[in-house]
Amino acid sequence: LTINLYVSVHGSEVKTGKKSKLQTFQPVRYDCDFVNMWSSTNHPDNYPSSAHWSPPIIATHSSNYQMWAADALASAGIESVAETGSPSGLINEMKSEGDNVGNY
Repeated sequence: LTINLYVSVHGSEVKTGKKSKLQTFQPVRYDCDFVNMWSSTNHPDNYPSSAHWSPPIIATHSSNYQMWAADALASAGIESVAETGSPSGLINEMKSEGDNVGNY
């Protein structure tokens, strides 16, 4: 699994990883590339016959929102994604955060 996130500001592309110094009024575009390396060819032992990925969720958020934390229990939304593959509970949790969570 490889996920590459890039931030594009007025056409210049930079890899993320550092705190953004952009003002909130500047337009920003996020692109995410998902590269699936999980396959029966690459992982022949115990590869499930019904292998699939849950729909991805990518969200922008303020420092006031935390999706998970070390040594803490998962929220019901995270648990639902892990156990059923459904992102709807997590999306509802993010919606309930108001301005702390932006686009998703």
